[in-house]
Amino acid sequence: MTSTPRRVLAAILVVLAFVAGLAACGDGRPDFCDEFAKVADLKALRVALDGSDLPRARREASALEELAASAPDDIRADLEKLAEAVSDIVKLVSDDRGTATTTTAPTSTAPTTPTRPPATTTTVAPAELERRREELNSRLADLSQQSATVGAWASRTCGLELA
Repeated sequence: MTSTPRRVLAAILVVLAFVAGLAACGDGRPDFCDEFAKVADLKALRVALDGSDLPRARREASALEELAASAPDDIRADLEKLAEAVSDIVKLVSDDRGTATTTTAPTSTAPTTPTRPPATTTTVAPAELERRREELNSRLADLSQQSATVGAWASRTCGLELA
């Protein structure tokens, strides 16, 4: 061997040793994978919806939206679309169960004891709920590609198998 190939080989070995050292310091996965693993299976969301704990379901959907906003560039748009669909599902379930509440101001201007304005349940017309359900079902069918992209990325990058 001439001296140039030896230097190249030595440089390659140094780089490989450095990369191996980095891999030994951690599992080699992006930090995002740890947060993604906590949320990706949507177990907490399913438990909340099964138990009719809609405030918790809203928090879980919001956490998924926040996670999507911080996702790596190669899956961010796909994960954001999926998170938006999850939020829309939770909103639809909430509206369907009649749990959307609004606060109304008292109608009288007479002095009263300071109390909290009453909460009233806002109901959504059945026809509107059906329209939204059909629109969401249509969107969900179209989201299969985004789901496949995110699933492949999670498997390849994080070692996660999404169900």
